[in-house]
Amino acid sequence: MATIFHANVSIEFLLDVPVTLSKPNKKWHSAFAKIYCSRTLFSLAKNAATPNKHNKVSRSPSYTVVNLEPRAENKSFQIDQISLNEILKEKNLDKLRHFGGTPRVVSALETDINGGIIGSQEDVARRQEAFGSNTYKKPPTKSIFHFVVEAFKDLTILILLGCASLSLGFGIKEHGLKDGWYEGGSIFVAVFLVI
Repeated sequence: MATIFHANVSIEFLLDVPVTLSKPNKKWHSAFAKIYCSRTLFSLAKNAATPNKHNKVSRSPSYTVVNLEPRAENKSFQIDQISLNEILKEKNLDKLRHFGGTPRVVSALETDINGGIIGSQEDVARRQEAFGSNTYKKPPTKSIFHFVVEAFKDLTILILLGCASLSLGFGIKEHGLKDGWYEGGSIFVAVFLVI
């Protein structure tokens, strides 16, 4: 009962709305209170869902999993590239907990938390063979023609080109070739500069 009373006091303090406020101002005040409360509840739920960072003991499952699949491509490490990708790229915390937390993954990779890998030629070659090279493939370069084609896929550019054609045609018809091309031609030049 005390917590309910305390919650009521807190919400009354938060909703300290004077009687003289107009109806729209009361609605704004109420909306603010709802947003404030929902953000508070969301942050509390988020903090409850994430494990404590200061906890040195890593959580491990209450059962032991024995993986009996042969690892032909990765005999020297206790973790394979697919599992490592799931942990890192997909940020799969369940998979990390499955392996026994960060210290177990570090020992499976035969590294040191502070010092990293050994760094000898044999060690680096063994890691590249097991996990692949730590490089990205450079995407092929795109020519200016590719960007022009992409620009012509934009609806705004197509509408401007249509308007420029109409303006050029009607301008030449009304004012003659000497003075009629100014408006349509300037729209064509502007579209060319945008592309």
